[in-house]
Amino acid sequence: MKEPYQPKRDQQSPSLSSPPTSQPTEGKSKASAEIHPPTADSLGQKPSEAEEDLYRRYEQEQAMVQEELLRLARREREAANESLNVTLQRERNRTNEEKQKTAQLPTDLDALTQELQWKEEELKRKDNFYKEQLARIEKKNSEIYKLTLDQYKEAVTNAEDEIRNC
Repeated sequence: MKEPYQPKRDQQSPSLSSPPTSQPTEGKSKASAEIHPPTADSLGQKPSEAEEDLYRRYEQEQAMVQEELLRLARREREAANESLNVTLQRERNRTNEEKQKTAQLPTDLDALTQELQWKEEELKRKDNFYKEQLARIEKKNSEIYKLTLDQYKEAVTNAEDEIRNC
């Protein structure tokens, strides 16, 4: 029973396991060249139904692998785009915050300028008030000095008069 099986195995083995070695690779890299299993036509044999079925399955699997690779590449692109979108959104938010702060700055400066002007006016009013008070105090002090001087002169005159009269 093994003998009839072995010849079939030998017939199928070149078509299934041996890689093609006669493909021209001039001008093409190995990565870009598609690998096709040898067909019975390329070996000079008539393709059997099993070989054709195997080749069809091989092509279907290749198509599924290609689809899966495309799906993975699409997912990676989407993930990268989403990450980029998140980063861009953060930057937009920061930019908007900076714009709002910048827009708020003149308003704040105007308010601070008005407050500073009000305080300067208040200081001028207080300065004038204190100058007036100082002038009043000096005037009163001068009046008291004159009064005291007059009283002193009068007391001296009275004392001299008493001494002369005595």
